[in-house]
Amino acid sequence: MNSWDRHVDGALALTELRGTGQLRNRVGRSIFLSLRTEVLVNCLDRWLRVPAALTNWMNEAHIFEHPQEAPAARLADIVVNACTILASLKERVTEKSNVSAYICEILSVDKALESWANSLPDDYKYSRSPPLKVSAPTLFGESDSYPGIDIVHTWNLHRCTRIILHQALFEILSPHTGSLPPQPAISYSSHEQQLQASDKMIQESSRGIYSSVSYILHFCDQPGRSEDMRGACILPLLWPLYVAGTTRTATDTARQRVIFQMQKIAEVTGIQKAKSMALGIQKSYLSPPVI
Repeated sequence: MNSWDRHVDGALALTELRGTGQLRNRVGRSIFLSLRTEVLVNCLDRWLRVPAALTNWMNEAHIFEHPQEAPAARLADIVVNACTILASLKERVTEKSNVSAYICEILSVDKALESWANSLPDDYKYSRSPPLKVSAPTLFGESDSYPGIDIVHTWNLHRCTRIILHQALFEILSPHTGSLPPQPAISYSSHEQQLQASDKMIQESSRGIYSSVSYILHFCDQPGRSEDMRGACILPLLWPLYVAGTTRTATDTARQRVIFQMQKIAEVTGIQKAKSMALGIQKSYLSPPVI
């Protein structure tokens, strides 16, 4: 990930050079919105605070944003808060009082993410298709339909954020399960129930990512698109697939399908990052064969 980190840092520096004028036209604003997602993804993945330079530009972008861009901007603001909590958590929690405070903060941000999804306008909503018979590892069993490619990538950022937050809950709850008194601010009767609820949320969010794959690939593979355009369109799918394929609840079957899909993306688009991510999942997460 080191080369990707440098890429993000360089892109952020270019944003500084472009100045406010980039937010006043469609192309410049589109470039900035793409960069915003890349930096947020990078910070979520590494549990880092979002750079002040980006948050300043995000505040500036609110002035020029179109109504269609507003839901994604609200989500980005929530993700910034999630990154702040994860960065604090990365510094390690040793006192039980701190553990309880982090649980409340994580659940508060997760509640904001839930409210974001429930308050979306109709043109951001997707339709859930019935399960399909999985006959090949390219299919994940469901195929949802979205109003547009930017919207599906926004939804997947939302899902990844919830997955990472709930997996963080496991990190701070599992060692203390049974030893911490239930907190009044937590709506579950015990920490064991919270772990079960987190597992359910991770599985649900992962299913949403899997169900977006067919739509994204079909949209990006429309006639008339160059290979470069197809690659740029598919690239934002890689990180959500990786997150879903490396969750604590992912089965070996799901991981095999993620690996197959990433290898296929690398083969068709030439995005070698997909191949290295697939290899990382294969080496680190798949159960060894039983001899």
